[in-house]
Amino acid sequence: MAQSRLISIIVPVYNVERYLDRCVESLLSQTFFDFEIILVDDGATDLSGQMCDTWVTRDSRIRVIHKKNGGLSDARNAGIDLVKGGMIAFVDSDDCVHPQMFEVLYRLMEQHDADIVQCEYQRFSEALPAINKMDIHSSNISQCYGLEMFLGKGDVRNNGIVCNKLYRKYIFDTIRFPVGKIHEDAFRVHYIYAVAKRIVLFHQALYFYFQRSDSICGQDFSLRRLDSIEAAEDRISFFKKLNRLELVRRSMAGYYLILTDCYCKMRCFYPKETELIQAIRNKISSNWKHFFWNPCLKLKHKPILLGMLFWFDCVLVYKRRFL
Repeated sequence: MAQSRLISIIVPVYNVERYLDRCVESLLSQTFFDFEIILVDDGATDLSGQMCDTWVTRDSRIRVIHKKNGGLSDARNAGIDLVKGGMIAFVDSDDCVHPQMFEVLYRLMEQHDADIVQCEYQRFSEALPAINKMDIHSSNISQCYGLEMFLGKGDVRNNGIVCNKLYRKYIFDTIRFPVGKIHEDAFRVHYIYAVAKRIVLFHQALYFYFQRSDSICGQDFSLRRLDSIEAAEDRISFFKKLNRLELVRRSMAGYYLILTDCYCKMRCFYPKETELIQAIRNKISSNWKHFFWNPCLKLKHKPILLGMLFWFDCVLVYKRRFL
């Protein structure tokens, strides 16, 4: 039987022939050596699948599976089912990581007996940012416990993605990503944090997120983005069942921002989808008291709510500010 690696790094691969080598090379350049890379070819129609097979011949730590296209969530789930390590990480195939990323995260996980260790991430669109050697200092580290992540610990933007973290394997014993959805991270992060006991935050960027104009998140607004509404509603329902009222209020504030953003973008990009537009507006109107009196919602966001209640066309405001 093959030797079990401590960290299993799951890399979903779909039509990324331009970026895959850069991603895998950044993983193989790690100063931490005890890991396996699971390349999940999600039915790629370019040369990505063949490139995965080539990488397998170059390093014994790399495995590849080829499957029918099912989307990012399905690919991640397929990878989770194959892990051999006691820890799991996710890296998207067009991104790359700092050469010390897994050494730093592993050391912090062992040092603090953590269930999740999270670093910051940095966006880039062309050349990689400068990569400097990392030193672990106590000033760059903080700790929290499970669902405290949703109370604003650390950089809130980091809390909603899965790729800048190292997890104990048990976290995913019962958790899988929702197939067929985008914003898949938003559907699952609250479940993940609820399972974790201790979380360590490393306040430096070790994960580099590549912004592609042709990616789902890099494209103009599409109807698939409405999945974010469903994810926000699931989060609210989850916290209500736990009777965590402070997290319900915080999630309701986020829900309002998602609804108004989707409403305005629907009016701009899909004005003929009147039923969907009205459905979003109804969600805002039926929850207006929860939004308006929510202490987690900043004052600057409330005028649009009042405008929508009185049929003011907030799309004009949106176009001036964002388009």
